[in-house]
Amino acid sequence: MSEKDNLFYEEIEAKLEYMKQHPIEEEKDTISSKLNKTFSISLGLVIIFGLLITLLGLLR
Repeated sequence: MSEKDNLFYEEIEAKLEYMKQHPIEEEKDTISSKLNKTFSISLGLVIIFGLLITLLGLLR
């Protein structure tokens, strides 16, 4: 192996050792992610509420 390949493998092994010693950090939700989730839930509730009103109107 050449010196360049040896340096590459040493760098990879160093990164692997670092990953073994440090726990994985969880990513925090971004504002856009929270907003998207809130919008999706509220839209779903509006659709369900509209279907219930329509169903009750048809039963009368």
